[in-house]
Amino acid sequence: MLSTLNKQLSEAMLRNPTAESNKVDILVTTQEAIYPLEIMFTSGEKRITWEATVSDAKQKLAQMFDKRAPEFLTPLPITKTRAGMQFSCAAPIDGVNNSGYREVWVCNSDGYVGHMCLLSLQPEPIVTLNTPVPGCNARILCICAVPAYSGTFRRKSSGKKHQHQVISQHPLIPRVSEDGPRNSVAEGEDGIEEEEEEKSEKSESESESSDEDTPFPCTNENNEDPMSVDVDEEGKIPPPADLPEPTSESVTPNPDPVSSNPDPITVGSWIQDSLKSTMWLGTEDGCIHVFQCTDNIKTTKNKLKIHHESPVYCIVYLDNKVFASLANGDLIVYKRDNEGIWDAENPYTRSIGTVQYPINKMLAVAGKLWCGCQNVMKVINPLTLSTETSFQVISDSDRCIQCLVCSGQGVWMATQQSSKLLLYHATSYEFLLEVSIAQAVAQKLQSADDIIRQHKAACLRITSLMVCKDLLWVGTSAGVILTITMPRITSTTTRGAIPTPTVTGLVNGHTGHVRFLTCVEMTVTSPTVKVEGDEEDDSISENIALHDIHRRSSMAATTTLASRMLVISGGDGYEDFRNNAANESAGRDDSTNHLLIWQV
Repeated sequence: MLSTLNKQLSEAMLRNPTAESNKVDILVTTQEAIYPLEIMFTSGEKRITWEATVSDAKQKLAQMFDKRAPEFLTPLPITKTRAGMQFSCAAPIDGVNNSGYREVWVCNSDGYVGHMCLLSLQPEPIVTLNTPVPGCNARILCICAVPAYSGTFRRKSSGKKHQHQVISQHPLIPRVSEDGPRNSVAEGEDGIEEEEEEKSEKSESESESSDEDTPFPCTNENNEDPMSVDVDEEGKIPPPADLPEPTSESVTPNPDPVSSNPDPITVGSWIQDSLKSTMWLGTEDGCIHVFQCTDNIKTTKNKLKIHHESPVYCIVYLDNKVFASLANGDLIVYKRDNEGIWDAENPYTRSIGTVQYPINKMLAVAGKLWCGCQNVMKVINPLTLSTETSFQVISDSDRCIQCLVCSGQGVWMATQQSSKLLLYHATSYEFLLEVSIAQAVAQKLQSADDIIRQHKAACLRITSLMVCKDLLWVGTSAGVILTITMPRITSTTTRGAIPTPTVTGLVNGHTGHVRFLTCVEMTVTSPTVKVEGDEEDDSISENIALHDIHRRSSMAATTTLASRMLVISGGDGYEDFRNNAANESAGRDDSTNHLLIWQV
């Protein structure tokens, strides 16, 4: 009936053509924003042909979803350089390395020293570097790949393609206002939004791009991203010690380098290049380490270390800004200047949570910043840093939001010590669905030893989440990795309209906890040919040759357009759940960190 009515309507519009009959309005939902698009056609016939083609493609893709099965490639054991080393988080670099290949930074720690493993994925997966992170004497809690400044590439009137900034070796201590009233910043009145407007106007008069230029994304954890706060064996985030209560919610730039406030302290010699992407690492001792993605961190002197007074729980890149959440409830915002150079010495600070309700997890969703403050989700405007709405996820205030990912109009989350997934609407914030993973995990553990099976079932919880090619990947404390075909969610979807999706357990997994999940889009072209002696062209080829890949990989958790994706899990040991027969080698590698790689 509906198809017949649509056909009759199309025929009627063709007989009486108007400007409206040649137009199609669509909404594109990404992590950075919701983009309304208006497509104009030269004739009604072309519009109808286009709509029919899109509809046919959607139907074929829907038929493919049920047949898609991730292909397991290989387990990759990682040698422990120190006793007690455990994975904590990982993220692919934004773009490619100097050889034109994709790489993934994998962080691990024994609680005293932070290490980084560099996983090169082409021509075949191999660990090319396993080294301590220079100056990192604490556990790495989060990681974020930050793309190069895309606005620079569009500046036709400016011949300045590289911008350098040297950070002094002496600590600079910016001032944070303490005399402003709480909630002193309102939307459209002052604070960060006013400065946004001033800088935007100034930038528009000087060049063709502004501070608000952002790449159009296509994500992670992981994401997330990809990118998760490390937890102890009971699933709890390490508590900060002796943290002061926050005293202000004011948002203020920090122009004065002389102050008694010790937060933050910027140390290092960092020569910035706005054309190169960077990797930001947050640690348990309150530091943010910044490196250029293509540098060898073992030998490079080009690095930055930013000291804060509280552990850094999460780092997110959104809209040409880097947002960092601290254990004392503060949200720190780092911005670029008009040339794309990061101002690491003068961040903005806003108290979103408290010591008791810190921001455990953050995620960019439809242009907003979702901040999980213990058991409450706060939706933050990234321009004004004001809270637009908040809602309670669970009633138990002792359990925090531990995992958070999004895809289109859906936001998936899991709370501490829970084996259930929660689905919320990205724009209406309505609770849509709850999915239990317990039964799917139990099926994969059927052939395991009775004692082991009972222990894993009793302690079962979700440890990581990631979205890749319309599949939700779920890591568990039992080592079992699950996939869920995500339901279609529209702007009008409400609770009860979505059937419970099927949870499928993968054959390959880990013996112990799944520590992280991440994904990376593989290059589909040959490595970029470089011209010797031309450093400028070298950097441009490195960052522009695969421009679409760079823009999509910066939001890796919702990437759906790639021709080939690799999914990587990190965890304790390796387990093939089809074969649990006892043998001499059983349990030998249970404590060895393994990376498992699938092709999707």
